[in-house]
Amino acid sequence: TGDRCLRLDPATGRKLGEFKAPPLPGGKAGVWGYLACEKGTLYGSLANEEHVVKWRFAGKTDMSGQLTESVMLFALDALTGAVKWTLPARHSFRHNAIAIGGGKVFAIDRPIAEMDKITADEKKPVEHPKGILLALDAATGRVAWKEEKDVFGTVLVAGVRHDTLLMAYQATRFKLPSEKGGELAALRMSDGKPIWSKKAAYGSRPTLVDRTIYAQGGAWDLLTGEQQKFDLQRSYGCGQLACSAHLAVYRSATMGYKDFVSSKEGTSNYGGIRLGCWINAIPAGGLVLAPDATTGCTCSYLNQSWIALTPKE
Repeated sequence: TGDRCLRLDPATGRKLGEFKAPPLPGGKAGVWGYLACEKGTLYGSLANEEHVVKWRFAGKTDMSGQLTESVMLFALDALTGAVKWTLPARHSFRHNAIAIGGGKVFAIDRPIAEMDKITADEKKPVEHPKGILLALDAATGRVAWKEEKDVFGTVLVAGVRHDTLLMAYQATRFKLPSEKGGELAALRMSDGKPIWSKKAAYGSRPTLVDRTIYAQGGAWDLLTGEQQKFDLQRSYGCGQLACSAHLAVYRSATMGYKDFVSSKEGTSNYGGIRLGCWINAIPAGGLVLAPDATTGCTCSYLNQSWIALTPKE
């Protein structure tokens, strides 16, 4: 909220404390952008308040509170709030292109996507230059390695178990102009060595389950890039895939799901409830949890509720 991050008791919701972001260069208070906590360190970024993007569903919604890029990364002690390190961007850090794992923070420093701005004229497309992929030591913020060749991605996913970093696009239904899609690439997390890169047609944000990349449009082996058998056909609706080791949950008119273990083809549905326009299903711990995410949507469905589903015996 603004330049502060609240610490809450997960059981009661009681406020336990708050953390203040470092100031912008020059001393002015900034707006907190990216947020993650890993092994006692709170990671964040200072958002670029001047880069306000279009809302792709309808052009009249105010997106000034939904900022997507940042001018600086930082790390705080998750108990005391003391600043561990800061890193100003040479150009800009897109929030979706930040990932953490294996003792490193990965981020793409890339020129701003001017075509995404609410003021941009889509009839006059401009080029979005490629960026630099940085791997930072999570404890110190020092650059461990960097890759400057063909850094196209707007999304990073850390496959820690396999020492592999996935670079992709967020090719969603209401994507920004810079999310052109059509490519996937993998690099070694430990040293940045490219493993594979390929053209790939997909229409959702890629989701990583162990060594398999799932997306609407296909599945690929994380270590080789080889196409895997995955036939996902769903009805209308926005939203992304949420996956566990055995199940994918997604919007397919109502709540759709695909069992990875069963030989059954196609999408099954839990009717009467629809998922939200982003990611609000959580398949984990043997349950499927879905907080309501339909408020304000133009779609009409039977039940507007928070739900928890358990396996049928």
